[in-house]
Amino acid sequence: MPTGPVYETVRGQGWGSALLRRAVQVYDQLGLLTLYGSFDINSPRLEGFYRAHGFDVLGVGEKIVMHHLGPAVQTGSDDSERMVVRHRGPGSLPWGDLLAAH
Repeated sequence: MPTGPVYETVRGQGWGSALLRRAVQVYDQLGLLTLYGSFDINSPRLEGFYRAHGFDVLGVGEKIVMHHLGPAVQTGSDDSERMVVRHRGPGSLPWGDLLAAH
């Protein structure tokens, strides 16, 4: 997922939403289970932006735990960022029954 901000000169014109929608579309096409990223805690407006696009916004220092990958995998950020995550259940994939067995 892109990590840089949308330039001030084009902010509010829908470019960030278009980029994020495209990232989610590729995520869906590839059959990925988890899409995540982070944003700077000094950008509080991004919480609403990501929530509006179907992401969960985690608290500062909170980790993403991915139990659906078999052995639990987790990732996180430092205290200057907040993580965003969008999960899809393994049952939505053709091989999801194999993942659900773990």
